[in-house]
Amino acid sequence: MNQLIVYVEGESDKLALTTLLKPLIDKKNLEGIAIEFASVGQSGNMSNNKRALLVKYPKKAYGS
Repeated sequence: MNQLIVYVEGESDKLALTTLLKPLIDKKNLEGIAIEFASVGQSGNMSNNKRALLVKYPKKAYGS
């Protein structure tokens, strides 16, 4: 299965987009494409969040 990960700032963004795009996400899942929203704002520290966005997550994106 192919996977698309969209990084968003906070948990509320993740929840909102998952809810709003549920029909599209469900359709794409049936077509073999997983769509996931990942929050980078979990630590509560904006400088750590920016670091994760610039350092941690690109490695995950090209390493998977």
